[in-house]
Amino acid sequence: MEFLRSNLRQLVFTAVIYAVVGLFFIFCPDTAFITIGKMIAVCLLIAGIIKIMFYIGEKNYAGIQRNSMTSGIILVILGVFMLLRPETAANIVGYILAFVIIIAGILKLQYAVDIHHFKGGNPTVAAVLGVIGIILGVVALLDPFSASATLLMLIGISMLVTAVSDAITAFNIHKCIKAAEDSGEDTNIIDV
Repeated sequence: MEFLRSNLRQLVFTAVIYAVVGLFFIFCPDTAFITIGKMIAVCLLIAGIIKIMFYIGEKNYAGIQRNSMTSGIILVILGVFMLLRPETAANIVGYILAFVIIIAGILKLQYAVDIHHFKGGNPTVAAVLGVIGIILGVVALLDPFSASATLLMLIGISMLVTAVSDAITAFNIHKCIKAAEDSGEDTNIIDV
């Protein structure tokens, strides 16, 4: 039973995150695009500065990573470059998000099998929504549009579909938990 409750909590959390980020991408694609690029640039700068400071401040050279200074400087240069050109970093994030949407769709297919196993809801809905998520993720991954803002809007739409899919799947899992509790069925599952 805890297995299903854990899935339920995860689905509710991811549905909210996907919905908020998806709406941001749909209604503010240019801002989202630049924001993502700048966030990545700042992360690279911080990581690079930390590596450089670690290298300079290390007193025991036997335990130091040989290329910490070099990799730190490279990260700082990349960070500065991406602060000047945040759209470069955002393009990479677009592809990462497309992969996330594909993985979320695959997870819906797994949940559909779980729902079918416990006979507590309609596994067809989760399966269909999983397939739709996979298809939208693949379309976003292939980037049929030349404008990156359009890609972000497509990813935003895909994330909204994933959010709705998560919410529907969570509802079906909740029905499974309720049905199992009402029947007294042993629902201890070991996920391997």
